[in-house]
Amino acid sequence: MHRAFGTGLCLLCLLAAAEVSGQSQYDVVVKSAFSPVIQDAQKKLTFPARISDSVAPRPTMDYSLQVRPYKTRFEPDPIIAPRVGKDKISRLYRHSVKAGFGYLQPLLAYDFNSLRSTHQAFGAHVYSHASFDQVKDCAPSSYAENTVALYAEQYRPHFVLREEASYAFDWFHCYGYPADSLKKRFGWSQSASDNVRSYHRAHAGMMAYTPATKKNVSWQQRYAGSYDLLYDNYHSVEHQLYAEAGLDKRLMVSRVDMLRVGGVFTMQYGHNDWRLSSRQADSWVFNLHPRMQWEEGNLKLDAGAALSVGLLNSESSVALFPKVNATWNLVPGVLAFYAGADGEMDKDSYQAISLENPFLIPELDLGIDRIYRLYVGTKTNLSQRLAFGARIGWENHTELDYFMPDTSVTAWVDTNRIRLYHQFDFKDAAASLAALHVDAAYRYKELFSIKVDFDYYSYMTADTVTLYYRPQYVLGISADYSLKQKVNIGLSAVWKDEMYTPVFEDGKVVGKEELPLWFDLSLNAEYLWSNRLRFFVDLNNLLGRSNPMYAYYRTERFNCLFGLKYIFGGE
Repeated sequence: MHRAFGTGLCLLCLLAAAEVSGQSQYDVVVKSAFSPVIQDAQKKLTFPARISDSVAPRPTMDYSLQVRPYKTRFEPDPIIAPRVGKDKISRLYRHSVKAGFGYLQPLLAYDFNSLRSTHQAFGAHVYSHASFDQVKDCAPSSYAENTVALYAEQYRPHFVLREEASYAFDWFHCYGYPADSLKKRFGWSQSASDNVRSYHRAHAGMMAYTPATKKNVSWQQRYAGSYDLLYDNYHSVEHQLYAEAGLDKRLMVSRVDMLRVGGVFTMQYGHNDWRLSSRQADSWVFNLHPRMQWEEGNLKLDAGAALSVGLLNSESSVALFPKVNATWNLVPGVLAFYAGADGEMDKDSYQAISLENPFLIPELDLGIDRIYRLYVGTKTNLSQRLAFGARIGWENHTELDYFMPDTSVTAWVDTNRIRLYHQFDFKDAAASLAALHVDAAYRYKELFSIKVDFDYYSYMTADTVTLYYRPQYVLGISADYSLKQKVNIGLSAVWKDEMYTPVFEDGKVVGKEELPLWFDLSLNAEYLWSNRLRFFVDLNNLLGRSNPMYAYYRTERFNCLFGLKYIFGGE
């Protein structure tokens, strides 16, 4: 009996082995516990309402006068394993030089990133771009941007340390004049030195944090601090200090995919010294933000609150903001819905406002804005190539900012005193903002991609104040095409409508006037001659439109920039 049972068991094993050996392949499913985490994600603006002038050509086709601060980036290249023979391992450092020249606008940029060590990384960025032009019948419309930035990172067994420092010097001609054009009508021209605004900006920062992993259940720590200095040609000075400390811990709970608890404490300090009026301003903003992250199946919840305290000179304000965001992945990876409520206490700074509009009066009345938000939206991947998103939101501001021409600047022309309107004051008003955002993107392999963004804004103020120079409709379209990895072509178009400017009479506002439709069409192309050398051309404002973002501030017409980029220092 036992011998027959053993013989039958052996026959079954032999049959199973024969069946397995006859299969040509296996379907093996390996469940990985790895989940990518962005450690230092930049804060996303839910409703970007910033407006920038439209003069400076950019390699990214942003035709704007706004000077965006350079943020150093850490982009490690993967190590390529050597093959048998003469192939070498790619050296992990890169140099690149980019130079160009167009219609009175030179460009020079240098980048360096070194990742040769597993213990540290460092890099540098140098950028200089200028434009020397003059709008017909108006004063110069020249500007220049110069930036030097450094960064370094050290990788320790239990934490990462990052340092960064930068310096920027920018100057602009204030070229706005009344509609009748003083130069054309009276033959009057003001000296260039009286029309120039210049800014020196210095930044230094340091951050240390412990990397978060799914297996690490200890407290994750994050500490950061930075200092910013602004100095302008009117000898006004601004100091800004920022400090942050955060803790985060993963809790192991059965039947819950993920549960984290923690919080962050931040402090902002600003000191402004307005030299023309001998007036000083000090401001403090403290934030305490506890939070909890929970994930179960297709549901995600990020819940918390923020207690904020603001101090401006002798005035203080306290506010409690919700911080709640819920996401439901109805079809994972295909269809998701989200909703949330949050808010913040935002402190105005001279540096941020000058980056948005450099043509400011030498002193500003800065304040603290309390913002409350509600939003709901969806993100849909209709296919691997086509994606769609939509969001509806509402914001309430205690001090929503906008710009107003400064009527105090005048000049004698013959026997007449003429108001120049070539500088702007910074204003704010209590307002609510309703916004609709729709975006769609299509990508075909690595060959072609197109993206469309549309925003609609509706502003409501209690005292019927008009928020000048804020568009109601914004439409942006960008497309990229790559031909055999040799030629890259990009096309972008931006459309803005329903922006208003005040109408003055004897220095007083007597009404408002709608600015013409703002439309900019740009084209850029790049030819890769080799892995190291590439040529580029940027064509901006192809239709040659005036496109005034502010009253009497006409932009340059069609302009172009030609140049080359050379990469060296790596295989």
